[in-house]
Amino acid sequence: MKEYISCNQRELFAETDSGTIQNAIAAAVADGCRKVLIPRYNLRTDKTEWRIDKAIEIPSEMTLILDNCYMVQETGVYDNMFRNSLALTQHHTLETEQHDIAVLGVGNVRLSGGVHNGLLERTCGKNGFPKSIQCNHIFLWINVRGLRLENIYFENQRYWAVNHIYCRDVKMKNLDFFAYPHVPNMDGIDLRVGCRDFEIENITGRTGDDTVAMTAIMGNNETAARVEGKTTDICNVKVRNVISDANRMLNVRMLTQDGVLLHDIDVDTVMDSSAWETKVYCKAALGLGTQGALYVKVCRAKPGDLSRITARNIYTRGAIAVRFDDACTDSTFTNIKTFNTCFTGIGTVGFGCVLKNITVDGMYCGANKSDRQRGWVDGYQPTAVVRMPQTTGELTVKNVQHDGLEYLCQGTDGLNVTFENCETARVGAVTDVMGAGVIAMNGEVYRGE
Repeated sequence: MKEYISCNQRELFAETDSGTIQNAIAAAVADGCRKVLIPRYNLRTDKTEWRIDKAIEIPSEMTLILDNCYMVQETGVYDNMFRNSLALTQHHTLETEQHDIAVLGVGNVRLSGGVHNGLLERTCGKNGFPKSIQCNHIFLWINVRGLRLENIYFENQRYWAVNHIYCRDVKMKNLDFFAYPHVPNMDGIDLRVGCRDFEIENITGRTGDDTVAMTAIMGNNETAARVEGKTTDICNVKVRNVISDANRMLNVRMLTQDGVLLHDIDVDTVMDSSAWETKVYCKAALGLGTQGALYVKVCRAKPGDLSRITARNIYTRGAIAVRFDDACTDSTFTNIKTFNTCFTGIGTVGFGCVLKNITVDGMYCGANKSDRQRGWVDGYQPTAVVRMPQTTGELTVKNVQHDGLEYLCQGTDGLNVTFENCETARVGAVTDVMGAGVIAMNGEVYRGE
């Protein structure tokens, strides 16, 4: 048995780079080593690139070593760069679940979307384009357990870089992105329905949309990939060290609709790395829920659908640090720091949500430079610790410090907010206009109508 099979073995050469790599995978299976090396130099073409015109399909118990290589999706092609070999099977079951697949980068590994092929969500099924945009993912994983993806730089992905549907026991770390946002929805990492037991660590760079998204939505692709015997829940996910520029979107996003559950998510360290001089900043460092009826087929998220979220060490200059747009229960958010162009620590844009047993412990609201410079003008957003219009339920906020705020709480409508140990110096007012909610502040109670 060999240590590995190299894609530069002449007997494996095909007419294309994709064919050559696929031949190497078949040879590794036949040999028993089940390991393939894709080196920097491509002997077949005498170039330092590998052009992928057809998805490389990876079987179970297979390791691909990407050794300082540059791989690019071929111009005009509608296909993934990598996917598990049974990803497009029409009928998924527990028996067809693939397992133990690793794609590991060594040194400077760059995977590129190349020239965009024009396939967008709005062009699917039109003018000869494929019906599904999921062929534009660089990695597509469906019904797999035991995945590893490490040490890779992604460049200008055509859609989401890495997508998972019904996957479990997955480890991803040291993934870096650069996406010039010339097309919509250039996400970094996506977890769709049925994903559980994930560890996501050290995610950096610039994405053209959400950097890490956990979105429990039953769309057409998710329905087609349904796995008999697997729950649709997204759960037991650990996210560590997401330091990114999400290009007006969210560094970490979670949402669920139509009764699909998303729960037991643990997030530690999320940082907005967008350039200080730019006027483009993200919607939120951490987003929970979605806007209004967006993505809804049956019903919006109900209390209990999105639950048991813990997040700590959140640093952002995005519009809102932690943003709620749907029902959320039994969750805690710790050590939040805002600065520069961040207006609100905990907020929503007002599509209505219910909060139950939500605690924020430890927040520092840094000076908002644009506020101090421009004062009250049209379109101005006053700074506040909490801004929750069209929201009901309960929220506890503890241990708040700041560099000066217009309000502690703004636009609470039916939300009951309890503040504990919150600095009140240099605050314009505890609240502006209250709805039916109650604000408890250092023993004093402010009641709405």
